[in-house]
Amino acid sequence: MPRSFATLGALLAGLAVLLGAYHAHGLASHLSAQGLSDELIQKRLENADIAIRYQMTHALALLILALWMANRSSRLLIFGGWLLVLG
Repeated sequence: MPRSFATLGALLAGLAVLLGAYHAHGLASHLSAQGLSDELIQKRLENADIAIRYQMTHALALLILALWMANRSSRLLIFGGWLLVLG
């Protein structure tokens, strides 16, 4: 199970990096091309920034949990790992 959580954590962290790059380099132009107001674009950029930060935080927590589970495993840790994957 620790290996599964490590793999999922790495994949989710990679996804966070990809989303962060899109947020930094392409999301604003994509939103303005849709004809949204500057205020709405700014709000959506802020929301995306928060979501990406949460994604990376959960991914790193999952990686830490996988390292911890290499030495000690329990049903509670497994349950917590799946909550991090889902949440």
